[in-house]
Amino acid sequence: MTTQVWAVVPAAGRGTRFGGPVPKQYLLAA
Repeated sequence: MTTQVWAVVPAAGRGTRFGGPVPKQYLLAA
């Protein structure tokens, strides 16, 4: 049996300090 764990991580903003091509709201966390 596998257990799934869900988490909500707030990440507002445009991601300018992050510097990625995709806003951080849409990145895969793991």
